[in-house]
Amino acid sequence: MNNPIPDHAPHHIPVSEQESDDSRRSLLVPSLLAAIIIAAAIFTLIHSTYHKDPSTGWIVSTTVYPIHSNPPHTGGVQIASARGSDQVYLLPVVEVYNHITLPIFIESLAVDVITSSGDTLHCTAAQPRDFQPMYDLYPDLARSQAASGTPPLLRDTRIEPNGTAHGLVMVHFPISKDDWAHRQSATLTVTFYHQMPLIIAFPQNQ
Repeated sequence: MNNPIPDHAPHHIPVSEQESDDSRRSLLVPSLLAAIIIAAAIFTLIHSTYHKDPSTGWIVSTTVYPIHSNPPHTGGVQIASARGSDQVYLLPVVEVYNHITLPIFIESLAVDVITSSGDTLHCTAAQPRDFQPMYDLYPDLARSQAASGTPPLLRDTRIEPNGTAHGLVMVHFPISKDDWAHRQSATLTVTFYHQMPLIIAFPQNQ
């Protein structure tokens, strides 16, 4: 009589649903923690590199240098219909702060003025080649700049991460000192190569 062939089929060890759930949970917790850590690191990097306000700034002081030109004379006689002209040079001392972890570079500086009558005037800041001719023409202006002891804030100035730039800006407008004092508003715009422009309002008392 032949003996029956023994059953060699593998026996399955029963695993309870409770053990399976515990195993999945034990793997899920480290995965979630790792994901949170990675997300936090990415957020920190983005936030530090691309600050909500990459730069801030303020106007420390402003020197106002008015110039009045008298009417022309012909043969020693003043032309009655001609009027003198008024101009004003503004020399604000500006500070710009870099909030991000990369250097930023100034592309240009300019000032906009809205007069009491609503006229809008725009002037790009003077650059090194512009200063000396102005100083030669108006020595008192040179003395005003020298008295401030502040070097010009120029284009292509590099501002290091979490650093500041401090300098003098010079602009010129065909208005009187009184027009400046009674302006509606005035702003200085610092344009950067790779960041949003920074707009700084002049304090009304400057």
